[in-house]
Amino acid sequence: MTEEEIYAQKMEMEANGGAGGFSDSAMAEQAEKKERAEYGRLWVWESYFNEKNKQQWLDTAEKLKHINVHVLQDIEDHILLKAFHNEKADKIKQHIDEDQARRIAMKKNQMAEEQATEYDKVSAEHTKKRRFMNSIRPPHYWNFFEDGKDEEKVAHVLRHNADPAMCYEDGRVTDILENINEIGHNLRGYEEVKWKTLFKHI
Repeated sequence: MTEEEIYAQKMEMEANGGAGGFSDSAMAEQAEKKERAEYGRLWVWESYFNEKNKQQWLDTAEKLKHINVHVLQDIEDHILLKAFHNEKADKIKQHIDEDQARRIAMKKNQMAEEQATEYDKVSAEHTKKRRFMNSIRPPHYWNFFEDGKDEEKVAHVLRHNADPAMCYEDGRVTDILENINEIGHNLRGYEEVKWKTLFKHI
């Protein structure tokens, strides 16, 4: 959660009757626990990366704290889309839609008939809702987030047209992407044997 989002959350809580006695640090800690539950702990092998590049890692992590959640998703999608190389956008969209349909079908096959019917209905509603929500994201609309319990919200699916650099005119996303690219090259080249071992087990 970015600093801006923590501040916005605090303002919203105060508007709804107070922040429950939470200080900024307590709210930041609460946000960190939530992110750790979602993403898990981070680890780095000893001597896995060049210590000379440590500041670049820290600077990039700090910059990411000031990026909108939707744009963070776009950054992730932008990186994943590189796996499609030079395929056209329509073809990439087709791959993503077919993969999503396979995932839904596989999950349905593990359910009882009545449960599968309900799941099929919910999946169709989520697909329709996702199309709408994807149309009201940065850079056109900002901070439109779905209400409700996390487990009931529409899951994010790879967007074939994600372009995070369009969302900030000051070039901050371009800088972040360049740093990530450089960090990736450094990882692959600094300890090549370790990198190949990691890559083999992914």
